[in-house]
Amino acid sequence: MSPAKQWAMVVLMLFGTAVWTVNSAMSLGDWRPPFLALVGVGILFVGAAVLARVTRQPGLQRPSGLAALFDGCPGWFEGAVLGLIAVALATGLHRFLGTLDETAAAVRGWGFDPLFVFLFGGTTLVFLLQMRQVGSVEDEQ
Repeated sequence: MSPAKQWAMVVLMLFGTAVWTVNSAMSLGDWRPPFLALVGVGILFVGAAVLARVTRQPGLQRPSGLAALFDGCPGWFEGAVLGLIAVALATGLHRFLGTLDETAAAVRGWGFDPLFVFLFGGTTLVFLLQMRQVGSVEDEQ
């Protein structure tokens, strides 16, 4: 994937996260749940950057772009983020199945669940971690 397409994907994912956050806040009438989901995503991003900085080996050529921030991040962190995404998806599915017996308004409200803010942000982070791995493999060749 070309660097321009990678940047377009990242911008699109971050835009989707922002739009979902605003829609969640407007739908719920409360800014706290979407804000807490964004804080959770921010903690994951900062954690990945700190782990990458701590475990980065000096002297190796780093990939360019935003993926360079996560160069050196251990593979288990990506697995942990994927695990959190799976838990969030299971929670969302459980909430959805619980609202099937309720009114249609409750099902419509589920569409703006702040949980999806976390899902979009976590997916963006996983995409960036994958970009880092692909970039480092291409740099070695």
